[in-house]
Amino acid sequence: MATLARTIFDQPDETEVHAQLPRVVDALESKLPQAAAHLEQARDDLLAFTA
Repeated sequence: MATLARTIFDQPDETEVHAQLPRVVDALESKLPQAAAHLEQARDDLLAFTA
């Protein structure tokens, strides 16, 4: 899960960072739904570094 979540921050630009978060949430949804929900709820905080 941590490796997958890190891919959000490893993107080359703001557009890709914002596009990667939903991809990660979707990937986690079936096996780790609580983790997916947590990331979705923390969306604004996670993406704040791109502002």
